[in-house]
Amino acid sequence: MANRVILRFDGSMMYVIHAGLLVKTLPAPIPHQRRARLTGARVATTPLPPPPSQPRRAIRRVGADGTFVVARQKLRPGIAHAGKTVTVVIEETCFRVLDGEVEISTHPRKGDPVIRYVADSR
Repeated sequence: MANRVILRFDGSMMYVIHAGLLVKTLPAPIPHQRRARLTGARVATTPLPPPPSQPRRAIRRVGADGTFVVARQKLRPGIAHAGKTVTVVIEETCFRVLDGEVEISTHPRKGDPVIRYVADSR
């Protein structure tokens, strides 16, 4: 099932709004002159909604070698956690790995910002 989002254009920026919350800000891919011709386009009458107050979370299963991947970064909570399903809290500067409510490791974020929030299931 696909989720519907609202795309809001303001100058050179595009805002992605889902369930009344601002979830992403991107450079606008459509020139200002072509925006009025978009199907269903209308002028915004409300202010931008606030961003989500909670940090993003991902759920991963720790592999037999004690590692897993989040946002193209390999995290190593350790072989003692192999086979467990863990929650990863995605913060501005680090990833926090939780087993239930217990924090089992923290990893610094490297590279680019997290741009994809939905992973394909395999």
